[in-house]
Amino acid sequence: MNEIWYRYDDPWTAGEAPFCQELPVARHTAKCVVFDNYGAFDRFVLKDPNGRRYAYPTKELALKSYIIRKQRQMQHAANTLDRAKENLATAQMIESGALVPAKKEFSLS
Repeated sequence: MNEIWYRYDDPWTAGEAPFCQELPVARHTAKCVVFDNYGAFDRFVLKDPNGRRYAYPTKELALKSYIIRKQRQMQHAANTLDRAKENLATAQMIESGALVPAKKEFSLS
């Protein structure tokens, strides 16, 4: 079987083009594709076209998946940055005396 599935992934250095992994298919099961030469363990990927997968049967689908992953990554990073800015502003207000820190009971139970 000479079937190949694809996955785009990040380069090691920012600003470089993403690289496309070509993953040779070892076998098919009823619901999965199993990749050859993936290391010590088999890598199973669902055939179900709904939802996310590790790899895709075409480069086009793999690239769409990569774009969606990067959009989600950017949204998570933006949310983290927003939270950090709010927490920094609050900490600076506490430092200046404009705000009293909240007290929270600590319990291991």
